[in-house]
Amino acid sequence: MSVQRYVCTIVISGTLWLLASSACAAEDAQLTLEKGTSPWLLRMMVLEVTPVDMRSEISTIGGKVETPRQAIIGMDLSYFMTEHWAVEIQGGPFKRDYRIRRSRLGDFDVGTISNIALSLTLQYHLHPQAQFSPYFGLGINHAWTRDVKPAAGIPNFNVHGITSGVLSAGLDYSLSANWSFSTSLRYVISPEYRFQGQGFNSVVSMNTLIAGVGLGYRF
Repeated sequence: MSVQRYVCTIVISGTLWLLASSACAAEDAQLTLEKGTSPWLLRMMVLEVTPVDMRSEISTIGGKVETPRQAIIGMDLSYFMTEHWAVEIQGGPFKRDYRIRRSRLGDFDVGTISNIALSLTLQYHLHPQAQFSPYFGLGINHAWTRDVKPAAGIPNFNVHGITSGVLSAGLDYSLSANWSFSTSLRYVISPEYRFQGQGFNSVVSMNTLIAGVGLGYRF
């Protein structure tokens, strides 16, 4: 087992344990949110998605796989089980373009992979009633492969879905009783995944850093 897969397994296992523990505790705890405050928080953000520590092995032709950073719109929904503990769900469709560089055949596009991702994160909010409310979290992300479009001249290939661990931190700045300004940082720790096709096989290892800024609304 690689170090990256080992770390990913630890994060996922820890998340499952914390979710189970917090759910049991929430059954016995009264929600201590300030009177009139909803337990639901919806955030809409602009996200910058950056590949980190990307490594690859390509059979036959060598070279390395690359994918560019990109900006996307993201949305997440949090439910506060207690004053400090919340569960966040985030997800939606996204796609990535892949390219091979410095191979024996030169540089060329591989294709575009479309996915649907869903994250479940357990968050701890340090000062939920303060104007500056920082939080951190631990979670799980799963990405399902929805469509693979090979570039011109590239044979069809397959990519399987993967389950990753998520470390997160953020800050909500209260603007009013319902509105807040929000920033977040997520580090997605992923296991190796494979591109498999006729005459083409590649093993890719990549983590992802996601920085976001936007608005939150309690309803």
